[in-house]
Amino acid sequence: MSVCPRCRQGPLELVRVSRYELTVKKCDECDAVWAATSAPSRETFVQFQLLLDILGETELDTPYEVIEQL
Repeated sequence: MSVCPRCRQGPLELVRVSRYELTVKKCDECDAVWAATSAPSRETFVQFQLLLDILGETELDTPYEVIEQL
């Protein structure tokens, strides 16, 4: 299991934002996200809510599914 480099507590998950066919790595604890193809680091994260804001969505309105634990 991979641990989040930002909070150093939560497990990383590969999740798919269904509406956009977007796959990202997401921390289950602090909601930091990274591109699915990038190596997570403390310097390169974006908050999940910020990503949804950019897409014009909210976490409540945008379903996502956990594909796997990393």
